Amino acid sequence: MAQLLWQIWLSYNELIRNRASVNIDVVIRKSQPLAFNHIPNTRSNYSMVLRHIAWDLPYLFIKINMDGSSLGASGLSGSSGVFRDHSGNFLCEFADFLGITYAYISETLAIRIALQIARSKNFSHILIESDFLSVINILNGNSNSIPWRISHIILYCLNLSQSFSVVLFRHAFCQANSVANRFASFGSSHRYSIVWNHSPPPFASLALFYDLCNISLSHE
Repeated sequence: MAQLLWQIWLSYNELIRNRASVNIDVVIRKSQPLAFNHIPNTRSNYSMVLRHIAWDLPYLFIKINMDGSSLGASGLSGSSGVFRDHSGNFLCEFADFLGITYAYISETLAIRIALQIARSKNFSHILIESDFLSVINILNGNSNSIPWRISHIILYCLNLSQSFSVVLFRHAFCQANSVANRFASFGSSHRYSIVWNHSPPPFASLALFYDLCNISLSHE
């Protein structure tokens, strides 16, 4: 950007001195090599990776996408979890109204509820995905900094996870977690808790279909 402004300044001076016309395309082309000269070894040290972020099928696992919703830093909150099998088939979903609490607490409570439901349905291999990276890092033992408000919930989740054959905790980008986000928002805004078995509610059907088609949705 600085090189482009410099070329514009030079072109302006030339216009004043010589009353010459200025071609903006020429100005931009002149600024490009100057800018790249100030980035050492651009081609060898840097590469641009374009990554498509969307929900993916869980191989031989029941995938549970989690989310917590809080209206403000500490406000009316809800949590949710959507259960799907290795083919992407909808199994069940919950939306839970939590009252007034913090977002990171609602995220952690969502994982606890999901583990409890998975245990009641005798699922043995589960993959839990959440877009709240700090909680995922704690559950995977990658962080020793555990907020005291959720320490007992974390301990409960870790103990309960021992009752499954395999439990994986994985971070998911928000674009791949849009269905759970819709359910969590439903829980916090409607102020009641509900579980859907076998078939999803109409407001989530389109988002579930997009997931099966590997189409990303924004996090609302």
